[in-house]
Amino acid sequence: MTSSVEIKTRGKRGGDFSAIKEVGQVVAFVDRASDYISVDSYEGFGKDYKKRSEALIEISVNGVQWKGTAEELSIMLSKK
Repeated sequence: MTSSVEIKTRGKRGGDFSAIKEVGQVVAFVDRASDYISVDSYEGFGKDYKKRSEALIEISVNGVQWKGTAEELSIMLSKK
């Protein structure tokens, strides 16, 4: 399995979502520029740039950061 990041957006007034678009990475900034959620399906740089086997999720809120896969996030959240 290779990673995949697809994005849909909706305008400020609601309505239908836009068409799904596959991208390499998406970053959503939440309430301020320092808080974000990032999902990245690629790794490396230049000639070493390649698709990850699993997307990397990174969450940063108030300077506290977490990085891992969707499965790792699911395990962490199910323990709460």
